[in-house]
Amino acid sequence: RETMRRSQIILHVIDGALPPYPFPHLEDAPIVVHVLNKIDVADVRPAYLDQIGSDRSVAISCVTGAGIDELREILRDLLLGNTPQPDVLLLED
Repeated sequence: RETMRRSQIILHVIDGALPPYPFPHLEDAPIVVHVLNKIDVADVRPAYLDQIGSDRSVAISCVTGAGIDELREILRDLLLGNTPQPDVLLLED
């Protein structure tokens, strides 16, 4: 939790091939980007919309490359708007 509080950006990577699960507690994080992976397998967005709410999110496929440019753009915009460079914490289930 302390690392999360010190971080400027949290990337919450969601495995779309798994059934929906409760998100970890991210309320201490200043900026959270939910990365919905494996959209080439299924559209995982509807299953997580209630949990994501108005937070930033992007759906990607590491296999096809779909959404990767959008993720890069989101991160670039966040990084250029925040100084010093943020520590990035990757949360895993």
